[in-house]
Amino acid sequence: MGNLLIITVVAFDHHLHTPIYFFLMNLSMLDVGSISVTIPKSVANSLMSTRSISYSGCIAQVFFCMFFAVTEFYILTIMASDRYIAICQPLHYERVMSGKPCVQMAAGAWMIVLVCTGLHTVNMFAISFCGGNMVDQKLSYFHHFLLDFGNLHELKILLFLLFLLIYIVTVAGNILIVALVVSDQHLHTPMYFFLGNLSCLETCYTSTILPRMLASLLTGDRSISVHGCLVQFDIFGSLLAAECCLLSVMSYDRYLAICKPLHYAARMNSRFSFQLAAGSWLSGSVVSSITACCPSQLIFCGPNEIDRFLCDYTPLIKLSCSDTSLMVLVISPICFIFILPPFLLTLASYVAIISTVLRISSSAGRQKAFSTCSSHLIVVTIFYGTLFLVYMLPDTAALRDLNKVFSVFYTILTPVVNPLIYSLRNKEVKEALRKALSKTMAFITNHKLSSQHLL
Repeated sequence: MGNLLIITVVAFDHHLHTPIYFFLMNLSMLDVGSISVTIPKSVANSLMSTRSISYSGCIAQVFFCMFFAVTEFYILTIMASDRYIAICQPLHYERVMSGKPCVQMAAGAWMIVLVCTGLHTVNMFAISFCGGNMVDQKLSYFHHFLLDFGNLHELKILLFLLFLLIYIVTVAGNILIVALVVSDQHLHTPMYFFLGNLSCLETCYTSTILPRMLASLLTGDRSISVHGCLVQFDIFGSLLAAECCLLSVMSYDRYLAICKPLHYAARMNSRFSFQLAAGSWLSGSVVSSITACCPSQLIFCGPNEIDRFLCDYTPLIKLSCSDTSLMVLVISPICFIFILPPFLLTLASYVAIISTVLRISSSAGRQKAFSTCSSHLIVVTIFYGTLFLVYMLPDTAALRDLNKVFSVFYTILTPVVNPLIYSLRNKEVKEALRKALSKTMAFITNHKLSSQHLL
């Protein structure tokens, strides 16, 4: 009743025809749908004293529950972005959050989740049920995998301290960059907006891998549940795809700034920047939705030791004793679509940038132009270089340990060097950090003085 009242009031009151109330109406519709999927069936079961549900009814309930829940997540994210623009960018709010973009964002959230949930539900029809515990047996004949850290057990305390330091530096550095980008008005540009998104992504990326690794090194327990392994694989894959897209967006931003400077402000406006960043994150969500079901169909009944320190595509394929052709058929094109085109766009952008920079007559002009993209070029080179080495090296016993080393580079070391590279090589970030430290010291000094005065 409450949600229907909100929908009615927002629809008929012209004073509430604003973006925030439009999104609130969408949220109320989702809440009505979500409750209607579960509560009526629960009430019916209670009245008729039955717990049965048909197979098609169960699949339909799963579809609608996932659809409403995930769409609500996107709508809440859009509402948070709406409040961010209203508070942090008030002069741009009416232009960015006009009627058409709001409808596009809300409709995009509904449509993207509808497609992804539909694909997920179609895959569920491939599951066969012939017993009370068939679902558990279908997932795996054992309950845990073992992560392989190599013959480094005698160094596990040293490795624990090293990776703990890396994790602290990674999270603190990337959160610091996000805080500087949000708080410093001079960093409210497309380049630093994308950098803030990259730092958020790197924080999530590292938190998917390192905490589990640290726990294994500290306790000596290398086991990970099948469900935990599949969740790690799913999140890791979605963040990897999102980072590839975001890096290509950042390279395109630098291409426009250097090769098309007169058109930069018009093309890379706030709305387009927001759409590019949102598209990068959504691409990761699409990858996650499509690939989530494939590993859950695998049967594992042989060796259970993953030859890697994280759950990844290649080790899971090797360990499965079931037919993996469907998983290869689905995931291989996904990797091709979401990794290769962003890489080619990044490569083409930097070929054009280098060509433009070399045509600048003065050495000072060349240095100034190249300095605006050198940090990003270093990050891209490290990320894609180690990524391609991991997945393109021949899978031989001699190169297996080298493969693990390269996988550490692109999963752990790249996120920790990003804030270091951007802070040490970027004048604007260093200046923003200096101002933030000055304000912090001034606040501490004033607080001490006021405390002494009160005493």
